[in-house]
Amino acid sequence: MRPAVMRVPSKRLGLVIFFMAACSCSKKTTPAECDAMLDRYLDLSMAPNPELSRMPPQQVESVISAQKNERRNEAWYVQARARCAAEVSRAELECAMNAPTANDWEACID
Repeated sequence: MRPAVMRVPSKRLGLVIFFMAACSCSKKTTPAECDAMLDRYLDLSMAPNPELSRMPPQQVESVISAQKNERRNEAWYVQARARCAAEVSRAELECAMNAPTANDWEACID
């Protein structure tokens, strides 16, 4: 005797596969991903400060952290963060996170 095989109509299976693919591709960026992406831009765009080379590593981390916090309060950053989750696609996010320079990062988002 042959085992029972569950048959799913091919139209229904096709629709299920289509919607699963559509949902996974259009997944919105999360606030945490937006923060990481914008922090990546800060890392890429902040010019190295020659004075930092003369400081102990812990002090360097503290200075860089303070500089990032200052930039996070600038109008462009606040606006970009507010718009990110609604406007930045998954492809743009991935591109920006892998960008080697600030100019490349900007090209990903434009």
